[in-house]
Amino acid sequence: MISSDLLRCKLDNKSYKIYPILCSLEQNSKDVEIAKQVIQVFEYSYQHGVIKEKLIQSLKGLEQIYKDYKLIRGLAAVLEKRCTFKVISQVHSKDPHHSDSKQPIEILKNFTAMDIRRSVFDESARQNIAVSEQTRKSILEKMSNKLGISNETLSKVMWSDLDENMIIGTFVPISVERLLLSYNVSLIQTLLFSCLKIRIGLGSNLNLGTRWKEVLREVKRLGLMYWLDVVDETTQDSKENMIICSIEGALNVIKLTDRYGSAISKIIPTIIKSERWHLQADILRITNSGKKLVYEFEISEKSYPNSFPSDKTTKMHFENSFYQENESKKDPFPMNKKSHDEYNSKDRKNLNIQEINIENFINNSNVPMLFDSKIEKIFLQKFELFKTGWTIEREPEPIITKQKTAFIPDFVLSKFGNRVFVEIIGFWTKEYLERKITKIFEIVQKKTHDEKFFMILVINLENLMSYELNEEDKITHIKNNRNVLITSYKNDRISFKEILKYIKDIENIYISLNVLNTQNQNKIIQNMIRLVEGFRKSELSCLYLGNLDEMLKKDCTDGDAFLKVSLKELIDKNNDFKFMFENELSKKLLLMIDDYILKTQFIEEIWKDIKNVINLGEACKILDSEKIPEKIQINLLTLLGFHIEWNGLDYSKAKMTLKNSDLSI
Repeated sequence: MISSDLLRCKLDNKSYKIYPILCSLEQNSKDVEIAKQVIQVFEYSYQHGVIKEKLIQSLKGLEQIYKDYKLIRGLAAVLEKRCTFKVISQVHSKDPHHSDSKQPIEILKNFTAMDIRRSVFDESARQNIAVSEQTRKSILEKMSNKLGISNETLSKVMWSDLDENMIIGTFVPISVERLLLSYNVSLIQTLLFSCLKIRIGLGSNLNLGTRWKEVLREVKRLGLMYWLDVVDETTQDSKENMIICSIEGALNVIKLTDRYGSAISKIIPTIIKSERWHLQADILRITNSGKKLVYEFEISEKSYPNSFPSDKTTKMHFENSFYQENESKKDPFPMNKKSHDEYNSKDRKNLNIQEINIENFINNSNVPMLFDSKIEKIFLQKFELFKTGWTIEREPEPIITKQKTAFIPDFVLSKFGNRVFVEIIGFWTKEYLERKITKIFEIVQKKTHDEKFFMILVINLENLMSYELNEEDKITHIKNNRNVLITSYKNDRISFKEILKYIKDIENIYISLNVLNTQNQNKIIQNMIRLVEGFRKSELSCLYLGNLDEMLKKDCTDGDAFLKVSLKELIDKNNDFKFMFENELSKKLLLMIDDYILKTQFIEEIWKDIKNVINLGEACKILDSEKIPEKIQINLLTLLGFHIEWNGLDYSKAKMTLKNSDLSI
C-alpha cells in the first residue's frame, strides 16, 4: 500500500463517483518510461552503495523532469518495500603510496555508529566544546588517527545509522510491468482506506470455489462481517447468476476509523487472482471544510484493460512463482544479474513478503492443486481412473446457506448438465463437524424440491457411526433425502461401488426423461433409418458409429438434449433403445459390431474368403485388405463362427477353427 497523500484519483462531484488514476502497462506509455527510470535509480543506489539521502535527491530530480511527484513517490514507496536498508558495515582507507589499493577496515563490527559518536563527543568534552572549525578538525583528526581512518571516513561512519545515511542492503529485482501492476493494486488498496461498504463479485472458468474460499478466509481472518447474495448478471454474450459478497465497514460514519478500510484493502490481491472480478464500494471523502461526502467507486478487470495484464501477458510473465532463477528471460525489462546473485534466501526473511507476493496473485494453471486433506487427493485420483465420462472439478462456486454464508463443496461432478456436489467429511473437532452438518442440513432443506440437486457425502466411518448412534435429527434428514448419497471411508480407503452406481442412475434417469422420451426417441430412430439407408446404397463397406452420431446431431436444434449424449452412450445405457436400434439395422440388412455398422452382404463375402483360413495372422491380413478396422476384427471373426486358440501374445501364431460350416447372421 502507499500513503493516502500519494493517492491519485479523479472526483465527479455531480454524480459522486471516484475514479483512481492507474498506470498503463503498455510498453510505449509514459508510465512505463517513468517506472523504468525509478527502477534504475534504485538499482544504481543498491549497486554503488549510495546513501538514502542521495537516492531521494535523484527521485526529486525525476519529479522535476516528469512533473508527477505522486506517481514517482508512489512507485518509490512500492520499491522501498522490496528493500532492506542497513548501515555501512565496511569502510576503506587509501594507502598514500598506492592510491588504487583499498584496505578494508571493519570498524562497525566492533563499534556501532553510536559508540563512535560517543567517543568523539567525549573527546570534545575533554578539549572543551568545538565552537570553531579548527577545534572540530583537531578533534576529528585525533579520533581518526586513533581508529586508523581518514577524517572524511570518520564523519561518514559516525552518522551512518541515521535514516538518510543508510544504504540499500537488499533489493529484490522487479520488472517495469510488475512494478506498475503492484502500484495499481496498492493504489486501489489506498483508495479503500476510507471504505464504508464493498460488494465483491468473482468469476472463473475453473475452481471458482477455491477463489471464494481464499477471499472468505481472508475476510474472516481480518474480523470482517459478510453475507452472500445471488444476482443475475446479464451481458451481451450470456446471462448467468453471480455470487456477490457484501462487507460492511463502520456503522457510524462519525466514529469512523481507517481500521475497517485497511482490513478491506488487504483482501484486494486475493480478489484479483480470479479470472473475472468486480468491486463496488462506497468511499468516504472529507472536504477541506470538514464536510463528509460518500462517493461510489467501481472497478473490474475490464474497466481498466491497460492497467491489468491480459491472458497472454499473464502466461508470459506469471507462469512460475516470483523467485525463479530464469526470471530475467521472462521479463520484458531484465534485471541486472548482480541484483539476482546477491539476493539470497537469508535476505528474504528481512522483507515484507506480503507486499512482495502481490505480483503472484495472477491465476496460474501450472501451480499444483492444493488439497485440504489426503483423502480429497485420493478421491480425485481414483475417480478419474474409472473413466466414467463425468468431469470432476475442485471446489466449485459456493452454495449460499440460509444465513447467507458460503458452503464450498470439495468437488463437483458434471455430465449432461447434471451436477453432483461431493463433500468429504474427515475426522475433525466436534464443533467443526456440527457446523458442517448444520450447513449441509440447511442446504438439503432448501434444495428438497429441486430435482437437479444431487450431493454425495463421504464421511469418516467413526464420525458416521457416532452420528447414527446418537440418532441426530439433522443427519437422519439428510440420509433420508433421495437426492443425497451418504457413504463412508476408513483408513483412507473409499468404496466407489455406491458412488458409481449413484451417478450412473442419474445418467440413466436423465437419458430416459430428456433424451429417450417418446417424441425424441422416435425422431432419433427415424433420422437414423434415413441415414443408414443412404449408407446401405453407397459403396462404403462399414460405417463408424461416431460418424453416424455427428450426422444425427446435424438435425438437432439448439437446446436439444440429444446434443449432450453420444449415440454410443444411448445404446450402451438403454437396453430398449439398443433393441430398437439393432432391429432397424436388421431390417436394412445391416449389423452392428462394437462401434461400426457393416453390411451383411459384405460380411458374407468376407466369410467366403477366410472360412478355410486356420491362422489368425493370415485372417487379419485379409480383413486389413478389406479395410476392416483392427479394433473389431477379433469380434467379427467370433461372429463368423471361428474359435481362436491363443499360443502367447503373438496373434500370428494363434490358430482358428470353424465351429459351423454355414454362416448364420
